[in-house]
Amino acid sequence: MTGHAGASPCSLPALSLALLAGCAHAVDDEPRLQQVELPTCADPVAAHGALDDGMPGAGIDFVHSLAGLDPDSTRLDQHSAELSAGVVAADLDGDQQVDLFLPQAVGPNALYWGVGEASFEAAAPGHGAELPDVISQGGSTADFDGDGLLDLLVLGRDSLSLLHNTGQRSFVDRTEEMGLSAAPGTSAVSAWADFDRDGDLDLFVGNYGRTTLPMAEDNPWNSLWRNDGDRFTDIGETLGRSLQYPGATLHATWRDFDYDGDPDLLVLNDRGSVLTHSLMLENLGADDQQDWLWQDRISESGMGILRNPMGASVIDLNGDGLRDLWFSAIGGTQAFRAEGPWQFVDVSQHWSVDLSSWEDSISWAVVDLDLAGNGDPGILLTYGPLAHDEEDSTIDLWLNQADRFLGHGRDEAGESSFAAADEVFPVDTHGNSRGVARADLNHDGVPDVVIGRIEASPLVLLGHCTEARRLVVNLRDPGSTNHFAIGALVTVTAGGRSQIREVSADGPGPFSASDPALLFGLGDAEQVDALTIRWPDGRHETFTQLCAHCRITVSAPSR
Repeated sequence: MTGHAGASPCSLPALSLALLAGCAHAVDDEPRLQQVELPTCADPVAAHGALDDGMPGAGIDFVHSLAGLDPDSTRLDQHSAELSAGVVAADLDGDQQVDLFLPQAVGPNALYWGVGEASFEAAAPGHGAELPDVISQGGSTADFDGDGLLDLLVLGRDSLSLLHNTGQRSFVDRTEEMGLSAAPGTSAVSAWADFDRDGDLDLFVGNYGRTTLPMAEDNPWNSLWRNDGDRFTDIGETLGRSLQYPGATLHATWRDFDYDGDPDLLVLNDRGSVLTHSLMLENLGADDQQDWLWQDRISESGMGILRNPMGASVIDLNGDGLRDLWFSAIGGTQAFRAEGPWQFVDVSQHWSVDLSSWEDSISWAVVDLDLAGNGDPGILLTYGPLAHDEEDSTIDLWLNQADRFLGHGRDEAGESSFAAADEVFPVDTHGNSRGVARADLNHDGVPDVVIGRIEASPLVLLGHCTEARRLVVNLRDPGSTNHFAIGALVTVTAGGRSQIREVSADGPGPFSASDPALLFGLGDAEQVDALTIRWPDGRHETFTQLCAHCRITVSAPSR
């Protein structure tokens, strides 16, 4: 296979809007669309693809720790600490290399700068994200102030820290200055989006609770922090509190589920059959008093009560143009095929008999990975136990959980199905995995993952190249406060099929966040026939006849 770089950025793309006709340029006269050819695969593997062990030579010596925690302590209990081991993967220093932030339960957090070829170097002490006196559980990254640098949000036990990126490989705490505050107990997830479409990023923080087992009736409610420029204001009460107890929220993600241009919110609550069910909140906009309105669609969605969901994949899995849902759980995972914007059909048994009946398993992150590069993503799931009684007779079963990969197949009628393809893993994955971040760590266009694990080093798994062509899309909007175009909708048409992705600032499961770059597998397509972008402000444009094996960066048109 050879790459296809195409001609110059000005000669290739044709734009669909008269406003954008010709080869538009940014203020600095750089072309708005830039293409860099991806490397040719020297040693391709066949479907379902494969993962290589990236830890040797990665330069990572981090080990997640629970050492010294008192399991009888209300504040520092082991169960809360095991709701941790998140990962954040993103280019934090702006050098085009993905960096890693690893929250630590006991001791200082770890920060690693990417130095190329999936290798890293530890950040010098004093970088400002250590937080050594906090049980840090997870985090996310977003440019909250529009300066073009990704900032860090770190969540922990009784702790929330908004860390401003200085641009000098260091961070400054601006939590109090920006009006943010932590809820009591565990906060497991954060997700960013411009829900009010005023140009800057707002923040949802999901709270698990003050205590864990049993759940407390006075657990804190989730927070929806509206970005008002100089401060954040919590308008979480607008999300609705109709049930008696708040949920034990473990994951949330923003997506435009009804394709109307504004982000909607999916909130996953653990113990949903006991406390509050999960929520699928349609964004209705503001009323006459400028109070925000939401409508919970989950009761009419066909999904019923979700069993202990802790992570989700939100992507079109069967190629019909609608976003399907796959949830982790205690017990078997649950998969739902989309029939419309708010309508789903349970296909757990049909799509994956292999995993639907694992009643003693505990899955966390659900990651769609197109390892084969054919446009049909498989599903990676992380597994691991919660805190347990050392005298429990089932301890061997609880600890004997490996991460899994489901390869995507199609029958003669073209219908999707998924089957265990654990041979893609290069190492034994038995242990206690949690969060996952997805990124292209070595710039070959193949998705890689970093998996956080309790009381162990992370797994760095590099996607092995195949004969398929691939496309990496990065969006930038330097004229907006939303510099990384979070919420943009991208459709790639190549080889007779279309794939849709949404730029997001969250991850595929609790505690973690992934790089905002979008990765597409194009199979044997000779070119990208069309790349269509719906920018966060609603403008549309289409580029045609692009390189089918390239990393593409598109800057938003001038306003």
